[in-house]
Amino acid sequence: MSLELAFPVPIWTEKCTEDFSKLNYYTRFIESNDIDLTGKTPNARLLDDCNLLKIKEIITNKFERFCIDILGSPKEMEVGMTTSWLTSTKLNGQILGHRHMNCWFSALLYFDNDYTGASELKLYNPIGFISSFEPDVSPMFDVTSAMQIIPTHNLLVFFPSYLMHSTTLQTSKKTRHSLACNFIPKNCGMFTHDAGNDSQYDMKWLNS
Repeated sequence: MSLELAFPVPIWTEKCTEDFSKLNYYTRFIESNDIDLTGKTPNARLLDDCNLLKIKEIITNKFERFCIDILGSPKEMEVGMTTSWLTSTKLNGQILGHRHMNCWFSALLYFDNDYTGASELKLYNPIGFISSFEPDVSPMFDVTSAMQIIPTHNLLVFFPSYLMHSTTLQTSKKTRHSLACNFIPKNCGMFTHDAGNDSQYDMKWLNS
């Protein structure tokens, strides 16, 4: 007899050593009406600001290495960052459960210097959202479980965008900030489906 735990979900965390302090300046816009810098619009692309392109490059390069080293993607793998925005959570606040659509992987960067008492990131078991059966069994088979990640300075997290995620309640008086962004493959050629040509697209079309 044997036990196999199939279909693992790749979640990557890394303690970065790079300087992301430039992001601190942009947190002041979250409370203002400058929606282009806050992520309040569907087309938010904060890291396309000329002063933040280096940070965009760093995070994108790290994600490409993750794809090659962990996911087994080809070495010529290229990805595109589609959106990037800042989040802000105050005392007794929290980010409710949601998923990021129209993307492949998502990333979160915790760039604040101090996250003492900050709300934790919760990544939910995807099986719980596709199964109507919720058994009360050991944690190994609990489809309602969630993985919790404690924010720390310069912690970077990659996770599949289909994962429902939220935060716990913020218990610190210090506002909790994070940078969020999404990725798609750029140079993977034609995406097809066995059902026929009506379910395909070529990534080159996006640049034409």
